[in-house]
Parts: sequence; C-alpha cells; structure tokens
Amino acid sequence: MIVRNNLRELLAWITIFIFTIIAASTELLGFFNIINHLTIKLLWLVVILISILIFIRSKKKQRYIFIKKEIKNFQSIFILLIILITFLISLIYPPNTLDAMSYHMTRIMHWIQNGNVDIYPTNDFRELIMGPLPEYVILHFYLLINGDHFSNLVQWYSMLVSCITVSLISKEFGCDSKFQIFSALFCATIPMGIMQSTSTQTDYIATMFLVIMAYTVIKYINTKLVKYIFLFSLSLGLGILTKGTVYIFGFSFCIWLGIYALFKDLKNFRYYLLIPVIVVAINIGQFSRNIIITNNPIGLNEKNNIYTNEIINFKTLTSNLIRNSGLNLALPKQSINLNITKKGIDLLHDKINISSRDTATTTVGGYYIPFSFYESTAPNTLHFVIFLFIAYLLTFKQKLPQNHKYYFICIIFGYVFFSLIMKWAIQNNRHLLSFFVLCSPIVSYSLFKLKQLKLNKAIIICLMIYSAPYVFFNKSRPLIGELKFNKQSISFSKPFYLKQNREQLYYIAYNFFRKKNLYKLHLQTVRKIAKANCDTIAIQNPKYNGMVYPFLALLIKEFESKSKDIKYINLNVTNNSFLKSDNEKITKKVCAIVEFNNNMYLILL
Repeated sequence: MIVRNNLRELLAWITIFIFTIIAASTELLGFFNIINHLTIKLLWLVVILISILIFIRSKKKQRYIFIKKEIKNFQSIFILLIILITFLISLIYPPNTLDAMSYHMTRIMHWIQNGNVDIYPTNDFRELIMGPLPEYVILHFYLLINGDHFSNLVQWYSMLVSCITVSLISKEFGCDSKFQIFSALFCATIPMGIMQSTSTQTDYIATMFLVIMAYTVIKYINTKLVKYIFLFSLSLGLGILTKGTVYIFGFSFCIWLGIYALFKDLKNFRYYLLIPVIVVAINIGQFSRNIIITNNPIGLNEKNNIYTNEIINFKTLTSNLIRNSGLNLALPKQSINLNITKKGIDLLHDKINISSRDTATTTVGGYYIPFSFYESTAPNTLHFVIFLFIAYLLTFKQKLPQNHKYYFICIIFGYVFFSLIMKWAIQNNRHLLSFFVLCSPIVSYSLFKLKQLKLNKAIIICLMIYSAPYVFFNKSRPLIGELKFNKQSISFSKPFYLKQNREQLYYIAYNFFRKKNLYKLHLQTVRKIAKANCDTIAIQNPKYNGMVYPFLALLIKEFESKSKDIKYINLNVTNNSFLKSDNEKITKKVCAIVEFNNNMYLILL
C-alpha cells in the first residue's frame, strides 16, 4: 500500500492540478456560454496530450514502485479491499443522495442546458450559493460520457487521496512505514467516510483539500521550499470553492502558517502574499455571483442562513460540544442510546442550565442520537473512543514535538470552532468527517510512540471488524444486502441493484422517508409529456425542489430515444435569482407545467 514518498506527494500535486483545471476551464467556458459535450472533450484531449508530452520530455524519469514488503501487510490488503469495494459500489449505483436529487445534480442539468454556470431562476438557493467545485467535476464527467455513471467517483477519489495524504503526514511526524499504513487504515475505516465515498455529497472532497493543506503546512516548515506555499494556496482556494466548512476547519492551519511566517520566516513573507491572491482568483466567479444575489461572497445572509448559531456564548459552545460528541457515541442498541447516552447528555445540559433542544442552537427536528448505516448520520463511535484515548495520552502522558503539538491543537480547534459556529444538526457527523480524517496521523504517531504491540494489533482488528458492515450494508447503496434494524430483530433482503432498474435506484433514499411510489408517478408524467410532444416544460416547485433531478433524468432519456432535446425552467420563483436572469424566450414556448409537492401535478398547455 505504501509507495515511495515522491509518488504519494505527486498524487497530491496531480490532484490539485486537475481540480484547478476543472475550476478554471468551467468558469472560462461558461463565460463564453460554450459548456457542452464538444468543448469538454476537446479540453481533456488537449490536457492529456500535453501531459503525455511533458512526461516524455521530462529528464527526471523516476521509477515509482510499490514497496513489496509493505504490500504484504494485512493492513494494506484491507485498505485496498475497502478502496476496491467502494469503487465497485460507486459504479453500480447512480447518485441517490437526497441533496443530490434536489440540488447537486439539478444545478448540473441547468448548467448543461444554459451552457454556463451563471445565475438562473430557482426557489432553492442551494443551487446557486453552495460551493460548485464538486459539481464542476461531475459536470465534466457527465459531458464526457453523456451520463451520471461516474458521478459518485469524485467522492471515492477524494477518500483515496485523503488516505494517502494522511500517510504522508504520518511520515513527516516520524512514523515508520507500518504506522504510516495505520494512519491510512484509520482513515479508510471511518464509517462516515465509507458511506460518503460512494455518494455525491461534498464532505470528502472538502476533507481532501483540508488534508493536503495540513500536509503542506508541515512540509513547508520542515523544508522551507516555496512550492509548498503555492500548493497550500491552491488547496485552500479549491477547498473554499467546495464547501463552507473549509473556512472552519482550515482556519487554524492558516493561523499556524501565519504565526510561523511572522515569527520565523519573515524573509519569505512576500510569498505568503500569494495565498489571498490565489484564493480569490480561484473563487472570484462564485464570489461575484453570490454577491449579486445575497450581497455576500459566501452566499449567506439573514434570510437564508439557517445553519449558524443564533446565540454564541460558553453555554451554547458547551452544549454543541457535548451533543456533537454524543453523535459519535451511538451504539447499535437504540435503548442504550436513548436511556443512557441521551439521558446523560440531557442531565449535563440541566447542569449548565440550557436545553438540548434549544432552537437557537438546534436545527429542525430536535436532539436525538441515531445509529444507522446512512451517509448523513452514520456514527464514528470506535474512532471517537480511540481519539479520546489518544487525546488523554497526548495531554497527560506523552510529550509532543513542536509541529506535532501545533497540529494537534489545530484539529482540536477545528472541532471546537465548528461547535461554536454551527447549529447542532442530526447531519453534523457529515461535516465532522474532516475532523476524523485529520485525526488519523496524530493517532498513528501516538501509538507509534507508545510501542504497545498487543494494543496496536487489537486496535487494528477492531477497526477492521467495525468498518465491515458499513462497507457492505450501506443503507442507500448496499452491496451484499439491505439490512434493517427492527425493535426486536434484524431483517435482511436483496440489495437494491438486484431488484430494481437503474432509474428506480435514484429513489432509494426518498423511499426511506415516504411510502409513495414516486418513480411510477414520475414515469407516468414523463410519458404524458413525451406523448404530447411537449419539449419545453416549466417546473413549479417549493423552496426545496425535492426529487427534481431523477424526474429530469427520466425526461431526458425519454426524449433522447426520440432524438429530441428537452428544455426546462423554474416557474413562480419568488427570490431575486429571477430578476437576474432572462428566461422570457423559453417561457413563451412552455407547453407543460409540472408542480412538485406531495402529489405531482401536470398541466399540459
């Protein structure tokens, strides 16, 4: 598993290079309204040809090989199994995350239709203000192969790069090859990471950029090579273009690098000025669009900000720290979660005189502790317990070298800062994925210094056993079978891909929460539109679109069989995204209106 250091780092450089090309080219092609199948294919043909020429003409033709001794290590084999199995799952299932169905994939459909990534009318502001980089990558895949078959691979690739990069950080900490592998194992077995690696969520992509950022800080301090400031700048810029949580978890690493620059590296201070320039250059397009519709570069304002705490003080911070920790103490037995863990957390809240359901610090739904194999709520219980043990060792038993100590402070700060800023939500473990992945090197280093062979083996075995169900029984995308936890028993049935066609697989997550056969309803509506030969439709939807993407996917497929194009717009948009767009020409051609609510309505004009 562990390959020579220069190859591992080369992967990080190549990753940043590819994502930078995607970000820049999408904005540039969008400026000229020419985002389409032809331009994207030509772009990557040119990139591949140039890359081949550079490789051929390079004088440094290094031989990159696997270290044979380490590939035989059982940890390495298990990591490879996780990587291969999640890769297979990513290909078997189409996107079916609820967020993907409502806005991740929906915005891509509008970009393809419009030929750009400009503002368009929609009642779901998430389509406009959220970091677009993950969808830019999916957009390129979609236009290259004319479908969404590779959409889940973006997150999968991010997990792969994160596992390799945490092993690099462990190397910088002085760990030997076995503990470099252990850091990759700790990362690869994180339940939330396994769930997300086969989805079109964006948390693992953001995490990948954060991990590369952390590596570049340590690497620059150790080597003083200016190229790492450049890599840090690109990672930070791309991370911000991906997800807002990068501001939170990346802040402490920026502070660390800034303090180092001021007190120990003033002679190179001019190079640090590159950081804000590169970050703004990468994000200027999205910043500009967000300012137009929200007067804020990050897209949040008083009207649409439902994510941050309304009250920030010591009590609310303590409450969120306790509740976020409670998410990672969940066990398969719900009676323990409710009667012991949750009651204990409620008692702690009584002690500090604050409600665990305080709406100022809690999103809709109230506070509870779930245990699931679902990508938005999966707990990382074993990893959290191991980290608490390591945190105890590092605080009271082990003396950390300076860089290790600052790194440890940075990841703790990220966890605290997240709890200070963000409201508690049942989905918070998604965002905390970055924290757990960043913990991998420091856990590995502490165990490396502890030198307890039996303890290390026990932890490795526990991590492997603990992660296996999450690999095989993902609730939305199971490989072996669908696993259900009932009150008295556990039931097992065939995996969805053996029971349903690919179009039906879009609706898996939706079906967990609704009894209605939405696929059948969508298919009937699509066929009525096609039979009426209506090629321009208006979508009338509530604030959050619901299952718009699978409907559009069915519609596009139906019209492709007729060798015709379909156009679609959003109707009755009540926010200022409508004022900034011109859809009058298309509106005049609308021949059907589809309303998305509890019962889909179709009006043929």
